[in-house]
Amino acid sequence: MKTKIILMTIFSCFFLTTYSQIECGTPTNSLNKDYSGIIEGRGVYQPNEGPYCINVYFHIVRQTNGTGGFNSNQIDEVVDILNDAFNPHNIFINNLGQGFIDNNDYFNFNAPISNNQVVSPIFNINTPNAINVYLTNSIFVGGFSAAGVAQSIESRNFIVRNDRALTSTTPHELGHCLNLYHTHETFFGVENISGSNCTVAGDLICDTPADPRLGNQNVNSSCQYIGGNGYSPDTQNIMSYSRSICRTSMSYGQGQRMRDALQESNILQDVIGSQCSIATTIGDDVVCSNVGTVFTIIDAEPPNQWSVSPNMTITQNSGNSITVVSNDYYFSGYGFVEVTHSGGTIFKEVWLGKPDLPANIYGPELVNSGAIVNYQGGVAPGATSYQWWLPYPFDIVSPIDYFNDNWQMWPNNTRINSHVFTGYGEHSGYVQVMGVNKCGVGGAQFIQVSHDNNGGGSGPLPIVSPYPNAADDKFTLDFSQYPEGLYTIYIYDMYSNLKYYGETQNAEKTINTVDLPNGIYFLHFYNGTEIIQMQLLIQH
Repeated sequence: MKTKIILMTIFSCFFLTTYSQIECGTPTNSLNKDYSGIIEGRGVYQPNEGPYCINVYFHIVRQTNGTGGFNSNQIDEVVDILNDAFNPHNIFINNLGQGFIDNNDYFNFNAPISNNQVVSPIFNINTPNAINVYLTNSIFVGGFSAAGVAQSIESRNFIVRNDRALTSTTPHELGHCLNLYHTHETFFGVENISGSNCTVAGDLICDTPADPRLGNQNVNSSCQYIGGNGYSPDTQNIMSYSRSICRTSMSYGQGQRMRDALQESNILQDVIGSQCSIATTIGDDVVCSNVGTVFTIIDAEPPNQWSVSPNMTITQNSGNSITVVSNDYYFSGYGFVEVTHSGGTIFKEVWLGKPDLPANIYGPELVNSGAIVNYQGGVAPGATSYQWWLPYPFDIVSPIDYFNDNWQMWPNNTRINSHVFTGYGEHSGYVQVMGVNKCGVGGAQFIQVSHDNNGGGSGPLPIVSPYPNAADDKFTLDFSQYPEGLYTIYIYDMYSNLKYYGETQNAEKTINTVDLPNGIYFLHFYNGTEIIQMQLLIQH
């Protein structure tokens, strides 16, 4: 019994009718790849709405003599099931084709797990520009029978048992390939029933309710949760272990996480295709009150029925396009544009008016004259760029005059102002950051700054260095000797492209570097007073 409990933890999958069978064999004890954090860390409001067309190739695994295997005439039905699950999230499936693998060794698939990946030579038989779907007679992972298994969380390969190919198991495993965890995931910690720790525990998605691990034992035939204990889980979520027939949908947050992976993941870039027939809308992400914004639907058969949120007005409607304005010049917030066509409904979230106030601003309040300091603004919803003001008088120049009396900074339109010169004039005042979009400049988040050239203070914080350095698949930063607080971490490549953004409390933080190519990177972290910069070597 002790061995079975250990294996249950490794696979993070639930048992069906016996201890020898599991629903999903995907190894989920892997570090989070926080692509949304990387996108947010760039400091620009660019909602990743898609659409994305992804190529899928089907491998029908038969016995060596060519007998057995999934019915190839039903592949189109599998594609329909995938599109039904992913189309609402602006992800579309292109069937790149199908082929046969005639091998008894793979017909009844059996493979171990190593380093959070399923290890098998079958994955060497692949189509490199597609998600590869292997349909087999049976699946054994680590000695357990499974209905499906993805090679890893975020991958280009998954396997489904033939008798489960036309069920919710197939979109479940594709969800793993696109960076989704189970809704009951506990590797990062157990999610509170209230969801108060949803950003750091469970499946790391806040619009999927806490899940006690669903199954036939606590979901009835009407798809109602009957397990009690204060939980209200989503029994219809495809990434849960609810009854297969109940699993029909995924949340908005899950869709966003998948689209972010498709935008950022090196592993997934080659699977993005262009052959899907995708109806989509074209239009700006920002709508103002004083000038119209045009939205157009393409690749859709009329008639088209347009609607907008109550805080907007349609001023023109030609059928294929509309022009809209915000109703209130002073309003800043979200709205939506929606169009229903013969193939379905497209929903687009937009921002109305000037950007909102940046969430915060970090940087030193006391500075030395003639010093280089760093300031960082929080995300300003609705911002497409940022504007900085320094204590007056200040100059925006390149290069900086390191003998000048004025505050100076490089030209910069992001929320990270990493090269600010304090000047020798001992000018005190406010450092301010504001979001900017086509409607104007939003409100300022500011910090009052004074010159202090008399020394003193609480002394330097201990040095935090990455270890190991060089790093292979991960490295660790130890903030445990720092005061209680939130610390932000950035990794840039040699071309100043942001490759990682994350946050941590005063504790150890392990960062996954599997997807970073070999080379030299620049590690920045804000320690509450200044931004510390150092080199990081990645060598796999």
